[in-house]
Amino acid sequence: MAADKDILVGALGRMQTLSTSLPISWPGVQFEPPDSGMWLAVRHFPNQPNNIGWQVDAQQEYLGFLQVQVFTRPGSGIVNALEMAEDVVAHFAKGTEFGPVCVSARPYISPDVTESDWIFIPVTIPYRGVT
Repeated sequence: MAADKDILVGALGRMQTLSTSLPISWPGVQFEPPDSGMWLAVRHFPNQPNNIGWQVDAQQEYLGFLQVQVFTRPGSGIVNALEMAEDVVAHFAKGTEFGPVCVSARPYISPDVTESDWIFIPVTIPYRGVT
């Protein structure tokens, strides 16, 4: 039976195979962002599982999303960050399996979020699995 831990471990394992030299902020791990350049942050957003059937041991549907945030510093533009975001989308193409789930729809890039000392572009990766 799938569990949030198995999904997260699978997602992080898939993320580790992304071809990049950028530093990555992993969930729950101390991280100091670089003073310049880009970096990635990985976040996991599981939803409540859905029971399929009335039996105690009925299958469950697991839904949620992984979000990879591509960070950069203000003043350098966002083109390079957008290119990295597109690499993440391609790396987690629809149907990509990680753990007991798979990417259920094409990942999508949202508008950039800007603060005084950083800009990030979120890439949302929806997943679904039935076990």
